[in-house]
Amino acid sequence: MIDGKVFRVGGVDYSVELVPELHRLHQLWGQVTYQDTSIQIEKELSPTRTNNVLIHELTHAVFNEAGFMTQDEDVVNRVASVLHALLRDNDFSFIRETKEAGANG
Repeated sequence: MIDGKVFRVGGVDYSVELVPELHRLHQLWGQVTYQDTSIQIEKELSPTRTNNVLIHELTHAVFNEAGFMTQDEDVVNRVASVLHALLRDNDFSFIRETKEAGANG
C-alpha cells in the first residue's frame, strides 16, 4: 500500500495520498504539488495503474528537483514509462546493500 508512503527526491520528501474521486473532480489520475511536496493519486485505480501513475508523478518531482521548472508532458510520459518498466523488472536491492563494519572495499 502506498497511501502515506514518503519518497525522497533529491533531498526533498514527497508524501503520497490516495484520494477518492480525484479523476471525477479534476480529470486527473494523479498530481504532484511541489509547494507542499505531495503526490495525490486516484484511490480507485488498479494496483498496476496506481504504480504507473506514481512513477509518472515521481518523474515530475525528479524533473522539478533537477531544476526543470517547465516540463513537457510528452517527455515526462516517455521517461516515466521506461522508468516504470526498469524499476518493475529489475532488482535494485544491491544499491542499498552495505558492507560489514571493518570490511575493506
